[in-house]
Amino acid sequence: MNNNIKDSIKYISNQTKKVNGFTVPKNYFENFEEKILIESYASFNKKSPFKTPDNYFDNLEDSIINKITAIEKQPKSKVISFYKKTIQLIPTAVAACILLFVSYTYFNFNTTNEIIDFNNITAAEIEEWYENGYLTTNEEDLSVAINSTNLNFEEDILTSINLNNDNLEEYLNTIEDSTIFNEIE
Repeated sequence: MNNNIKDSIKYISNQTKKVNGFTVPKNYFENFEEKILIESYASFNKKSPFKTPDNYFDNLEDSIINKITAIEKQPKSKVISFYKKTIQLIPTAVAACILLFVSYTYFNFNTTNEIIDFNNITAAEIEEWYENGYLTTNEEDLSVAINSTNLNFEEDILTSINLNNDNLEEYLNTIEDSTIFNEIE
C-alpha cells in the first residue's frame, strides 16, 4: 500500500500538523475483556435493589382481570374523528371566503367619501403609469390628444425664458466655440 495516499489519515495529519484529540492510555485495551467481565460478575453477585411484595404474583392475575372488567363496564364515550369534523367545516369556510370576496369587491369601503374621477389624477401619476408600463399609447392616440388640447408651446417657452444682454453675454463667454457649433446644428 502506498504510504503517500492523499486520503490516508497519516498523510492528512502530517500535512496539517494536527494531532487527533482522542487519545487513550498505552495498554488500555490489553486485558480489556477480562476487566469488563470481572466488573459485570461483581455486579451480578450483588443483591437486586428491586423487590416485589410477598405473594405479588399469586394475586397478579386476579387484579388484572378486575381492572379490565371495571374498564369494560364504563360507558364508552363518543369519539368524533378530526377528518369528519374537517369535512363538515369545509363548506362553511368556502362560503365565508366567497362572501368576503364579494363584499370586498362590490361594496365601496371609501371612508373619505371622495369621488374618484379623471380630474383627481395628477400628471405625475400618469407619468408614473407610463414609466412602469401600465399605460401604453400609439402615435395616433398622442396626435389626437395634442390636437384636442390648446397647447401654446412657443408662447410658454418664450415667456419662461428670461433673456437679457448680461445673461446672454455671460453665456457666450463661458461656452466653448465647438459647443456653440454643435448647438447650432
